[in-house]
Amino acid sequence: MATDDDADPARSLPPAGWLRDPAGQTRWWDGAQWTEHVRPARNGPAIASLTLIAVQLLLGSAWFVLGFYAASAGLTSYQWLIMLGGVLSWLLCISAVVLGVIATVIAVRRPTAKGPAVFALVASSVLLILLLF
Repeated sequence: MATDDDADPARSLPPAGWLRDPAGQTRWWDGAQWTEHVRPARNGPAIASLTLIAVQLLLGSAWFVLGFYAASAGLTSYQWLIMLGGVLSWLLCISAVVLGVIATVIAVRRPTAKGPAVFALVASSVLLILLLF
């Protein structure tokens, strides 16, 4: 016995929009078929790594100014705060490098934008090298 869904196959198709196609790409579905329009998927770890780099640069600048002020004013009681900032900066930088590596691996394996992932990996690595010296 036929149902209403069997009579109209278009009823079971998803509405038009950006969807994942069988190949794993984000592609425009027009409601009946896939079109040639594709867009790179977002790379979450790359965005997270870039955010950590920005936070580290802001916090690192603030801690540098605070440390310079404390040293020039002879405020030795704030040394623990400056050391805490240094440890936090290290942790942020190491996290950014790890997320940059993950983002680069995702960008190579999936159809995502590679630019932000590579930039995040390079920028976080440069910051880590600068922290070492």
